[in-house]
Amino acid sequence: MAKKITRKELLKEPDEFLTFSAKMMQFLTQYKIQVLAGLGTLFAVVLIVSGIRYFSNKAENDAFAAMRDNVSKYEELMKDNDPKKAYQGVKDSFESFLSQHSGRTAGKLGRAMFANICYDAGEIGKAIELYEKALADFAQNPSVKAMILNG
Repeated sequence: MAKKITRKELLKEPDEFLTFSAKMMQFLTQYKIQVLAGLGTLFAVVLIVSGIRYFSNKAENDAFAAMRDNVSKYEELMKDNDPKKAYQGVKDSFESFLSQHSGRTAGKLGRAMFANICYDAGEIGKAIELYEKALADFAQNPSVKAMILNG
């Protein structure tokens, strides 16, 4: 049978929480400069990573807004004109958009949209070139790849 420890025997042993706390406080007072430097470095790294993510998301949102503006401008021009004139109306703004945002998701999707616009306007060579670049961008995404291949 297991020996029962009496309350009196338990009280004679040091409390584990108090001994651990005392050792921790002693460690912190002995190495306070190193601990503070480590915490400061950790805080700085978290701040830098958060800043990078914030500005990256902001740039991506700005790129999607620019793409939306170009597409809506094209749709407005299509109401009154044929595809060739609508293409001429958005060609420069789309090319500027693609040069500025080609590495972002919005730029990659915009490339596929502009390829559709070029195809509708009869600019087959330009459309094929843009479709090939868009296909390379979305090789790992089967649904977008299928849409590009359909175009």
